[in-house]
Amino acid sequence: MLIPILKSNVAKFLSVVDVAFAFIVVAPLVVTFWSTTWKLYDLFIFPNDPVISGVISWLFGFCGQMVLMFYQDSIKKLFYFEKMNFLSILILKFHALFLGHTFVSFWRGVWSFVDATSSIGLGVVGLNIIQNIIALMILRTFRNTLVPPFIVLTDKQEQYGMRTPLQKSKANGNYAFLADCLMAMFVEMLVAFIWHDFWFIHNLFILPDDLFYSALTSLVFGYSLALICFVTQSSVSVAYEKFEDKRVFIYDVFIVICLLAAINVWRGIWTFVTYFAGDDEDINLLLNTLAWTLLMIVNCTFSLSAKDVLKDAEKSGRCGIQFQINYFSEMLHHKTDKTQNISTQL
Repeated sequence: MLIPILKSNVAKFLSVVDVAFAFIVVAPLVVTFWSTTWKLYDLFIFPNDPVISGVISWLFGFCGQMVLMFYQDSIKKLFYFEKMNFLSILILKFHALFLGHTFVSFWRGVWSFVDATSSIGLGVVGLNIIQNIIALMILRTFRNTLVPPFIVLTDKQEQYGMRTPLQKSKANGNYAFLADCLMAMFVEMLVAFIWHDFWFIHNLFILPDDLFYSALTSLVFGYSLALICFVTQSSVSVAYEKFEDKRVFIYDVFIVICLLAAINVWRGIWTFVTYFAGDDEDINLLLNTLAWTLLMIVNCTFSLSAKDVLKDAEKSGRCGIQFQINYFSEMLHHKTDKTQNISTQL
């Protein structure tokens, strides 16, 4: 009787610690990496020609991700080690770092394209948000708008794989798999569009003349809303399980709220980094190096990129609406399994 209660209390405690870790460690480090990488690209890639700079950035991001997706089986075979050693760990982490750069680069290219071609009218921006959200919901890929603190990906060899929307592989034929990879890039582009337009609206209305307090407002609102999402997650899970025929709708509404929280968290941290680092190359490079080094140390380098295209409400039951942030929980579970295996062998 005592052991199940103890296990339950430990699980609850670890879930709280997981949330705190995602809030305090992973999210700030990931956003700092993204903002400083973006700024360094601005400073070094044709800084006097934003259009050319954006095109180069988009091409690098698109081609880099397509290569990693299309040849993921070969990459797994080449770099997968049965027993992890220093070299295999190093390769894994720098693979994650390169993947993170391709995501930042692709998003920067997409945002540059939108800035150069789209209207800044509020009505047009709002319409773009609605149609892009509807497109993702029709494809049942709206959940891919979420980022840290709602996702924490640890550095494991399984992360060499990149899941595509239809979960095709080369076994289905090269052309079918290529089309699926292109679909993954299309989903990512829609996500980048949504983030850009929401970010534009926030910049327009949240204290546009005071960068510091604008960042602070976003940060406080974003973390408060994110905390509400985590607290209400179990209640939403109950509704998700109970109303089976409406579970996709419940899921998407909840993700919209989580998205608003994530955008504000990111905007708050990003704006603070911009406020303190500005255009200083040395400070941005220092913060960038510090961010990815610390992510490597805490074993969360893959959190730099939402590399898998996941389906909305693909799991039934309460587990279908859980966030991927089980950092300490997974660690304890892994150690418990290891101990049980050793005991069994003895």
